[in-house]
Amino acid sequence: MKKGVTLIELTVCIAIIGVLSAMAVPCIGSMQRSSLDLSTIELLSDIRLCRQKAMDEDSIYHIFFDSVNKDYMIYSYKDMNNCIVKIKKLPNGINFDKSKSSYRNNKISFNAIGKPLPHPCTITLKNSFGQHRSITIAIATDYIGIKNE
Repeated sequence: MKKGVTLIELTVCIAIIGVLSAMAVPCIGSMQRSSLDLSTIELLSDIRLCRQKAMDEDSIYHIFFDSVNKDYMIYSYKDMNNCIVKIKKLPNGINFDKSKSSYRNNKISFNAIGKPLPHPCTITLKNSFGQHRSITIAIATDYIGIKNE
């Protein structure tokens, strides 16, 4: 008896692998969407943290967005010293979309009463599939939230 694989067995195996691969591709896209949503929620939480720290400590706090290193930093200046509160790196595949964002000089600042300085703005994140999530900061209402697109 010869040992080996028939053409039919090989074809069936390739078909099974093809079906499994086709089922896995949508899962990868879903994971990227989940990562984008989670990153947006974390950034929203950190923006609110920055505003709260500014109000609690009667100081000006800033969030600096570094699109090259794909991270952001919450900090303030106390007694001429740079006080870093948090540095957060964005997950792989998530980036700042500067073309859809409206903050200036790569940062947002909050004063001691929690107002964004000097203007309202939008921060937009995108994933490698081109999906976007935006966070808006309004001056008149002090609203900070996720804008659905």
